Amino acid sequence: MNDAFRSGGIGRSVRRLAYVIALALAGLLVSRVMEGAAGVGAVQVENSALYGKGVAALLAIGLFASVYGISLRELRANARVVLVAVTVGVTAKAFFSGVVMMLAYGGTGYLLLGVAVAQIDPLSVAASLGDRRMSARAKSVLSAWASFDDPVTVLLVAYLAAVALPAAARHGGGVLAGADGYLWQLALNGVLVAAAGVAWRLLGPLLNPPRARRVTDARRAIRVSGRAHVAACLVLAGLIGAAVTWGLFLGIAICGLFFRPRLGQFSDKVVNAAFYVATFLLGMLLVTGVSLVAGVLLGVSVVVAQILAGVLISRGMPRDDRARLALGQQNGITAIVLALALQPYFPVAVGVVAIAIGVVNVLHILGNGAWDLLGISHSGRKPDRVNKKTGHVKKPVPVHSGNMPGLARSGKKRHPEIAPGPAGPFWVATQKDS
Repeated sequence: MNDAFRSGGIGRSVRRLAYVIALALAGLLVSRVMEGAAGVGAVQVENSALYGKGVAALLAIGLFASVYGISLRELRANARVVLVAVTVGVTAKAFFSGVVMMLAYGGTGYLLLGVAVAQIDPLSVAASLGDRRMSARAKSVLSAWASFDDPVTVLLVAYLAAVALPAAARHGGGVLAGADGYLWQLALNGVLVAAAGVAWRLLGPLLNPPRARRVTDARRAIRVSGRAHVAACLVLAGLIGAAVTWGLFLGIAICGLFFRPRLGQFSDKVVNAAFYVATFLLGMLLVTGVSLVAGVLLGVSVVVAQILAGVLISRGMPRDDRARLALGQQNGITAIVLALALQPYFPVAVGVVAIAIGVVNVLHILGNGAWDLLGISHSGRKPDRVNKKTGHVKKPVPVHSGNMPGLARSGKKRHPEIAPGPAGPFWVATQKDS
């Protein structure tokens, strides 16, 4: 277990869970103080216009960031896994956990809770990718899975809320009530995507100008690129603002696939800030109480669904990779924000999802820790070496007979009775001619 903590994966998951609990408790304390001093309760907070716009902004930012972080190279390399993950992985997990909750408590609102926690949080996955015991392929598949099922989950909840929750349908619930309203919003999403496409068509080439031959041309290109970058960031802010105003979550998700200015560490800082704000708001609404049994049941059902989906999706992969994917369920900002969005229309959402998030993350830590403790994950394979600064896996340099220094210059002949192995005749350098 100590090795597992030193490898980075479990230790980071524990620290992240501790941050979530601390922020939620801080929000609960502030809510108690506000209710006692100013008489402002959780009901007034969740029914305010500022709360609705704030949750919509958190959804739009998290949705764009999850799609923006998708590696197109990973998409091409893991196309089959991603396709199965966003279809079977999301829908089957959501159906499994949602049906379990509906059978236990009744009501279609519990189905939405199953969808809300069915996704794998990409921020939590990114924090656990430093685990040296995970192979490079397992990390790539898990990262792609988490990046793609996140927007699918958000869109499912946003557009199914009007069907599953009558209160959400009366207030919009992510879509306007009726078929005409749905088609109208679909058209607005198309307009948003088209506007982003035109803007990127104009600004994209300026962000990456061709290499200039003269110094003056290079300086001019740098100035133009800087101005284009500022313009692209302003356009992105406008796109997110439009998505928040009119609930165009589908459009902002599609924009994240191609509208990609160089944000660097700023994107991570914004998403982390959104995570802290969402967790704090979650704690504030916990003043209304929690549903311990329902939350535990939801968390356990989601973990079981992830195990079943992970085993199905990882067929043909090594045993250790299959275990890592089966135990890869984690929840974070997306589940929190979706619970905040559902709370005004389904008052038990926060109380159930908060417990479920804790159960899921604790089971993730215990499951991976038990797998490491049993020593099964070693299985004769050395853990990948990870660059601490970049987080990239250091690939070993392949050794071939032609690359071995000294063999070509030594002039020694190969032993006639020994056939070279697959990695080359490494013994020739030390064995003397008979």
